[in-house]
Amino acid sequence: MNVAPGRTLELKAQAVVVFEYDYSGSAEFLDPSAGAARRAALEEAGRSLGAIFDHAATIQLKVTSSNDTQSGVLASAISADLDVGDDFFGFSPGVVQHKILTGEDGNGPIEDGEVDVNFGEPWDLDDDVSAEAFDFKATMVHELMHAVGFTSLIFEDGTDVFETQPGGSGVWSPFDQFLTGPDGVSIIDENFALDGSAWNARSVGGASPENGLFFNGPNRTRGQWRSAGGTLLADGMGRGQQREPSRRRQSRLGGHGNAGADGPRPLHA
Repeated sequence: MNVAPGRTLELKAQAVVVFEYDYSGSAEFLDPSAGAARRAALEEAGRSLGAIFDHAATIQLKVTSSNDTQSGVLASAISADLDVGDDFFGFSPGVVQHKILTGEDGNGPIEDGEVDVNFGEPWDLDDDVSAEAFDFKATMVHELMHAVGFTSLIFEDGTDVFETQPGGSGVWSPFDQFLTGPDGVSIIDENFALDGSAWNARSVGGASPENGLFFNGPNRTRGQWRSAGGTLLADGMGRGQQREPSRRRQSRLGGHGNAGADGPRPLHA
């Protein structure tokens, strides 16, 4: 396999994480005229992402879609939830991440996750992206990464998906354990409690490196995770740009969804 110069993701000799798609619930992906090209672009995006992993897994995804020119939503991808007990506190992966890392299917015959695309927005399906369209493949890779586990389960008010208040032991995504302040100290302690004071001060961002939140994982690069201008997972770019997808979309995280238009929202999606 040839890798283009400057490419930042290391491609393995074989794509060992395979995404399979159930299109039966999507009229847009089954459209007689445009459906074949849409399916091919989604599947190419899945293959390019699957090639970077060194674990073997087959991930089943339910595909849904819409054609809404007014929603402002581009796309989303979520993982199904692992069933954890009411007495569980800690960092809980979704079904997709758990299956990739352990080989265990955490939800049996049910789909491991879901992908949803709004074809009411202007998409460019090939690699020559028009300045008036969104990069479909890059957006799909981005969304699939959320389903894989690159996502946070911290809501804007510092609560978790069960509305646990800061200071109480909560349930978070594995990604969240690597979030720190500028001092390198995790904002979630050994008892899985989020530091409310640190969160309130740092989640609003500010001038780096003295302010904001940082990702402190083993393969980190220096930079804020959240700042006044956005997040490290790229909240926005304009039409025609290909490096990261532009996204105007609802927040959906790890199968949990959001708290509604008037409630707190998770910080990533």
